[in-house]
Amino acid sequence: MVTGKGYLDRYLSEDEIRELMQPALDQARLDGKRVIIIIPDGTRTAPIPQMFRLFCQYLGKRVAALDFLIALGTHGAHYLVARTSGELNTRARSPWPA
Repeated sequence: MVTGKGYLDRYLSEDEIRELMQPALDQARLDGKRVIIIIPDGTRTAPIPQMFRLFCQYLGKRVAALDFLIALGTHGAHYLVARTSGELNTRARSPWPA
């Protein structure tokens, strides 16, 4: 199942995110199962703290185990050189509130 919603002029509200997450997670039938969620590393902009909290709130008591795996190693060598030499632009900084 693929679901989504978005705007050009603002971010989704937490209520809108919940409205998208709940039916998708219900349809996945995860109760009592072990779940691992793959999240992007700190080089990607995303509301990771918010998503982490919402997944924990929604699935935490329903599943046997809830783990998060940070997706590392997804950048080419040119990005890693820029990252280590401090040449990154502001795109690497997250605009999302914690």
